[in-house]
Order: sequence, then C-alpha cells, then structure tokens
Amino acid sequence: MKVLNFRSLLLAAFATVSLTAFAGQTYHVTDLGSLGRPTSEGTAVNNSGVAVGRGAITGGYFRAFYNDGAMHALGTFGGYQSTATAINASGQLAGYASTGPINHAFLYSGGVMTDLGTLGGANKRSQAYGINDSGWVVGEAGFTGSAAYHAFVYHNGAMHDLGTLANSTDSFYKNSYAFDINNSGKIVGQSERSGVLQPHAFLSYNGVMTDLGTLGGAVSSANSISDTNQIAGTSQITSSSAMHAFKYVSGTMTDLGVLAGGTNSYGQGINSAGLVVGMSESSLGSKAFIYRDGAMTSLNTLFDATSPVTNMTEAYGISDTGYIVGTGYINGDRRAILLTPNAVPEPGTWAALGLGALAVLRKRRQKA
Repeated sequence: MKVLNFRSLLLAAFATVSLTAFAGQTYHVTDLGSLGRPTSEGTAVNNSGVAVGRGAITGGYFRAFYNDGAMHALGTFGGYQSTATAINASGQLAGYASTGPINHAFLYSGGVMTDLGTLGGANKRSQAYGINDSGWVVGEAGFTGSAAYHAFVYHNGAMHDLGTLANSTDSFYKNSYAFDINNSGKIVGQSERSGVLQPHAFLSYNGVMTDLGTLGGAVSSANSISDTNQIAGTSQITSSSAMHAFKYVSGTMTDLGVLAGGTNSYGQGINSAGLVVGMSESSLGSKAFIYRDGAMTSLNTLFDATSPVTNMTEAYGISDTGYIVGTGYINGDRRAILLTPNAVPEPGTWAALGLGALAVLRKRRQKA
C-alpha cells in the first residue's frame, strides 16, 4: 500500500513537472516607476534589462527616462518634453526632445544629450527611433524646401538622407521614416511610393531601399529588425482593411494573425531568435502579445503569481536575452513595465528528473 501511494505521488509530481515544461516561459513583472505623475510608458530594452521610455511630470508633460534599477529622467533642448525610443548594449539612448515648438532627434551618451539636427531647413522637425551598438541612429527628419520628411541615419557626426521608395522625379515630396537598425547597418521603416499615397515597409542597406510589399493590402510598415535580419511590422491584409502583425524572413512576409476575437494586430519588436512582440485586439480588449512557435499568445497569460499588472496592453521591444518592455495598467495607472523571463529547466533536466523518479520507484519496489 505504501509503495502504491509513493508511486502515485511520484507519478503525479512527474506529470506536474512535464506540464510545467510544456507550459513554456513565464515572466516576472516589474513596475518601472514614474517621474512625479503616475503615467509612464516603456519603449525599448537592451540585453542587460535596462529599459527606456517616457514618464509624465508635473504640468502634464513627458520626459525621457532610462531605468537600470532606478528611474532616471533626461532633459530637453529647452522645450517641455522628451521621449527615449531606443537603447543599445553600451547604454546609449536615442529619441527626441523639444527645442520649444518642435522636436529634434537626440543621441544620449555618457550623460550628454546631443541634438542631431535635421536634414536642413529652419524650423524642421527630426525624431529618432532606433540605435545600434555602434551608436548609429535612425529616424525621420525634415529637409530644406519641402514639407516632406525623410528617413535618416546618423553616424560619424553627420545625418544622412536615406531617400524614399519614390522615383527621383517626385521623391522630394514623399515621406519616409526609419524605425530600427541592426548591427550590420540594415535599416527598416516605412516609405511612400511614386504615384500612390499608401506607404510600404522597406529595408535599406548600403544605400539601396527595397520595398518589402504587404500582406495583400495597400499599406505596410517595418518596425524592428534583429541581428539575424528577421523583421517585424504591420500590414494591411487582403480580405479587409484590417492590419495584422507580420514577420518577414528571407523574402517571405508571414501573417501572424490576431488574438481570439480581435481584428487588428501590430508587430513592434523582434529578437534574434525570431520572437515577435506587439499589440493585438481581442475579445477582452487590447493585449500585449508574444509570437513564438507559430502561435500568438497574450503576455498577460504568462505572468507569474507576483505580477501587479491588471492588463498589459502593448509590448514594444524584446531583447536577445528575453527581456520585454511595454505598457500596462497597475492600480488603474498606465505604467511602463519590464518582463524578465523566469528560468525554465532545459529538456535534459526534465529527462533527468524523470529517470530519477523511475529509479526511486524501482528501489521502493525491491525493498517492498
């Protein structure tokens, strides 16, 4: 009788371990804090888990921040607001800050915020959205004589115009925006094209901008690129005006779908393992998602029991080490949050546990 009871307990424990293994990754949730007022938003995270974004300050304005265990506010260029949008491995930040009436792109390095200027022209706006480990920054900037904005890359102390997907006769009047850059210098974004209003996702490398197409609809945008050259973004689909998150690998754009009950989804970040994060509508409202192993899952279902978040609505970035940053609600306040992956035992560990359980069972039987 004792043998049977012990065996039952062991088998139940082993089944629980197996179910845990199949359940996959879970996350510890950290509230990144605020800057005086309750609202904050997370936008990017590096491999060390240092997150950036913006937080509300007194007066209702926002200031850029980075959080390395504590929240640190950045300044402006004389205006009221700033936003940090990207961070690299060495802790350099990119984003934009107001000069007064307009925003200028910045690079923050060694405690100094540098105004990256524009592509020319007085009172022109620029905003930065991505940075790689070499400190190259990408974004959008106005240029002389046109109301249009062009994608740019900033390196070696100068801002360079990436052009557009339009031909040379009308590119002067078309807009393009660069959203991310990887460590090989490959840049992704969105650009208008000749003769049409609808923009398409692009990949720019060595001065050549390539149209990535769509999921069958009219518009698309590439928002993130990994060091393995996988791209995440959003595209209109063929069957309706709905927008779906996509993953683009080796010339193929794959529709990632939506969460149950949803219509639209948006791909915002991707890492070198090909995991995509973003936001999807669902029957329960807007939810942050992760796409892996061919399936889209609400991140809200993967939090451990310590989570203070009632609803994570958006995920904007995922590092190669698995950190995820985004925005969710805590006690009714919209807050920047960081997800840290909990350790998951390797498959060999599960096998060893199983073999150990069987060995104990054999010994018990022999003694009985």
